[in-house]
This record gives sequence, structure tokens and C-alpha cells, in this order.
Amino acid sequence: MPIAEAGSQHWMQLAVNRHPDVLLDALRRTGAVSASTTIDWASPLESANCCEYRDRAALRKAGIDELRVRALAHFWPPPGPVWDAIGNL
Repeated sequence: MPIAEAGSQHWMQLAVNRHPDVLLDALRRTGAVSASTTIDWASPLESANCCEYRDRAALRKAGIDELRVRALAHFWPPPGPVWDAIGNL
């Protein structure tokens, strides 16, 4: 799937794939991440057809092997969340 043609999906895909520095700067300026933080984007990558992951696959992309307190299904109903972007700090 190519980059979406419109909407927030389009802008997130462009930011992650073509201007990650602009996205990171915005996250830093808003205080979402510290000034020294770097992000390794795992999704939505053009090399993976801009796939947006859900459920366990999203957790794995984020480097989370398991949830320690309770399972995802215990607090998020099926079919589970779909994440617009996943980045690892």
C-alpha cells in the first residue's frame, strides 16, 4: 500500500517515512519526549507497505514481549487497538 492520499494517516506516514526529524522535533517541543530522546520508527514504514499493527503484533513492534500486569484483551476489547505509528525509544 502506498502512502495514504489524505487525512491524519497521510500526514503520519509522511512524517515517519520522509521527515522523521520534523516529527521528533515536534515531540520534543511539546514535551512528549526529552530533548535527548531519539526514536527508531517501527511503523508505518513504506518498506512494510505502511502497515499499521494491532494487538500483539503492535506490542512486538514496540519491543514489548508481554504485559506484566494483565493481558491486552482484559482492558481493550476485540479486535484491539490499531496504532497509527509505533516508535522505540
